[in-house]
Amino acid sequence: MTVVTTGYTRPTQIMYKSNTSWIVLQKILEALTASGLLRQRVEGSRTEYVGTDKGIDVARDYHNLVHATKAEPTSVF
Repeated sequence: MTVVTTGYTRPTQIMYKSNTSWIVLQKILEALTASGLLRQRVEGSRTEYVGTDKGIDVARDYHNLVHATKAEPTSVF
């Protein structure tokens, strides 16, 4: 979620920024889309993922929690 909400919307960008494999990324994107945290947008041959309102709220709450506990943040989809 963090990677997508910071502006990386295409699958390859998300994969490189989150340092994950293609197969794992596909499963994560599928799960986040199914849970309503991401929305898939397809234009021609280009696929992009954008955070839904619910997904943006989850990412914001995560960052607030990390900040409140002064923990080091990790990359979360």
